[in-house]
Amino acid sequence: MSRIRRLSGTEAPPARTITDMLAQACASRPEQTAFIDMGEPEQRFTYAQFREDLLAAAGKLQALAARHIAVVCDGSYTCVVHLYAVMVAGKVLIPLDAQLPQEDVATLLTRFDADLVLGPQEDRCHPCPAISWETLPDTPGQPLTQWPRHEPDAPACIVCTSGTEGKARGVLLTQYNMAHTNNCSVVNNLKRPVRQMVYLSLHHIFTLLVVTTALQQGHEIYLSRSVKYFVRDMERVQPDIMTTIPMINEMYRSRILASLRRSGQLEKVQKLIRLSNALLRLGIDLRTLLFRQLREKAGRLPQLIVTSAAVSQPDTLRFYQDIGVIVLQCYGMTETTGSIATNTLLNNRIGSVGKPKDYCEVRIVDGEIQVRGSNVFREYYGDPAATAKVFDGEWLRTGDLGRLDHDGYLFITGRRKNLIILDSGENVSPEELEQQLTADPAIAEALVRERQGRIHAELYISAPSEISPDELARRCVERINDRNPAYKRISSWDLRDEPFEKNASMKIRRPYDEHND
Repeated sequence: MSRIRRLSGTEAPPARTITDMLAQACASRPEQTAFIDMGEPEQRFTYAQFREDLLAAAGKLQALAARHIAVVCDGSYTCVVHLYAVMVAGKVLIPLDAQLPQEDVATLLTRFDADLVLGPQEDRCHPCPAISWETLPDTPGQPLTQWPRHEPDAPACIVCTSGTEGKARGVLLTQYNMAHTNNCSVVNNLKRPVRQMVYLSLHHIFTLLVVTTALQQGHEIYLSRSVKYFVRDMERVQPDIMTTIPMINEMYRSRILASLRRSGQLEKVQKLIRLSNALLRLGIDLRTLLFRQLREKAGRLPQLIVTSAAVSQPDTLRFYQDIGVIVLQCYGMTETTGSIATNTLLNNRIGSVGKPKDYCEVRIVDGEIQVRGSNVFREYYGDPAATAKVFDGEWLRTGDLGRLDHDGYLFITGRRKNLIILDSGENVSPEELEQQLTADPAIAEALVRERQGRIHAELYISAPSEISPDELARRCVERINDRNPAYKRISSWDLRDEPFEKNASMKIRRPYDEHND
């Protein structure tokens, strides 16, 4: 029997501010473990300890004159405390990626009017004062004795967009925006709290709200310090739920298939999958039992994975489903405080990003997805022209292309800005062709663009093979061209020697000419 059984609860935010939500979470289970910091040494913190640490830091911050406070995110428990403490103190949080070059950090601090930087060290290179987490307790101010009250429309944080085109803007989110979580609430039959591992950087709105959701639901949150420790930490934690990005899903699938090929077990597993699916059509679900050993050998894969940041390959999602791992694909953006739509345990349609959340509406205008609701951001900080450009009245223009099927499931088909318009007048979504290319195990990464009026692909092949990379690419492109209409055929391609440059969300950065920015 599956340990994760069904979806539960309402999608409306249970609190009107992020501060109220944290107060409710900490009050409901004080003695239970909230965080496990997987640094050296590993440390555990209860919900009561988290509350104490949070209010202590918030009291110190509240006493400071600084209004906009940046936090350098290193993935630690201390980092989590200070991220929330800024908002609890009624200040405006600016979460920063610890891996950003110094000059980029300085640019963002200036652009977002930062008054103070908090981090693991007192870095004197910033254009504003810096205080380390260790020295903050020595500053004036007393710990708060109770949770403060804030207006729902009060600014809570300024979060950088991922900037696939190389430009990042500051998305201003309110206390009420931040009260909207991803709501993948589950009822389970475990005799212990649900284990959830967090390894993506905390400067992302998606990761921050994943932590908020987990706190709201009373999970044990394992903080992995970096994605490079992902495999080691997952085997160590054996999580019940995990949030991932498509790149991780593809990596694990490739790893499993490569291991099965090496051991000569691939054909056996494929036959077992066909048998399991036949039984499933008869109402007999044995996937948890039949593929337990396979999941354990793959690094203790959890039974529930929530994936976002980009659209996953349908073949990859079906593979996980076949071996007893539920993958719920969701969709959102920084400007919508994370989530716009999500699949659920009761309603999961592979290939879609699920149905729109109850607290927002979705419409399709000229192929573009537009959203309005209480999760939509207020403005781009200090950029009224960009704010006006992205809104059509109350509706946020996401820039994503998509469609709604007759059951209300949302499908992403590409980005408006990336759309290739050929001389024939035909429109081609490069993302569609990129998905087809990377569905081939030989192609690790792909980027499709227009070149001299034709479709051109750049390909990165990482897996070793007896066949030359040129021949692997040729076969893959020919297979895709054979099944696509003439106007969608790839005319030329180049091979890369190294992976593409990626943004903080691990999406490939697309090269844009100046006139396209």
